[in-house]
Amino acid sequence: MRNKTIFTREAARRNIATMYLPIRRPGSPDILVLDPIIDQYSQLLLKPGWQLLCSKGSVFASIRDRNDIPRNR
Repeated sequence: MRNKTIFTREAARRNIATMYLPIRRPGSPDILVLDPIIDQYSQLLLKPGWQLLCSKGSVFASIRDRNDIPRNR
């Protein structure tokens, strides 16, 4: 399993207390920005310039300053 990380059950528990909830992406009310949720886990990081989004039950990463939604190919 190259380039894979296996998380234990303990790693899936929040370990940073924040009160932030997902916010709606400006200009796209049906897209939630999940970055505040990722910030609650010290073992999860997003690469600089990226953000985690959720739309219609799908979760995907997008470059922060792009306005378009990645499409499935």
